[in-house]
Amino acid sequence: MRKLLIIPLLFVLTACAGQIPNPFSTKNIYQTKLVYAATETAADKWRSYCWARPYAVLVSDPVAKPICSNRRPVARAIAKASRYAGDAIAKAQSFIAANPTLDASSLISAADQAVAAFSNVTPPSPVP
Repeated sequence: MRKLLIIPLLFVLTACAGQIPNPFSTKNIYQTKLVYAATETAADKWRSYCWARPYAVLVSDPVAKPICSNRRPVARAIAKASRYAGDAIAKAQSFIAANPTLDASSLISAADQAVAAFSNVTPPSPVP
């Protein structure tokens, strides 16, 4: 009788052992997309603040001068980092959609790093 109970229990345990959950799921790519969207909003606020007034007025303002003094190179760096992060997120999403059972950790990590680089390039906006 005991043998009859142990055998089905072994089948259940071996079936559970074969299904190891993937630590990187679509939830992780959604978190990366949220950070990307927040950084994009901050970059838009910076652009609207630094490009709304002439350069001479911005340089004379003590608050705007450290943030907007070199606005052209910063705007180029923001655009480049934004494109790179957007492409990395799109590649990770398409891989996850096409291969839901495969490990996408390297693509998600690359997307995280690209979004972090985009966040580091974006200066703080003085406008809340």
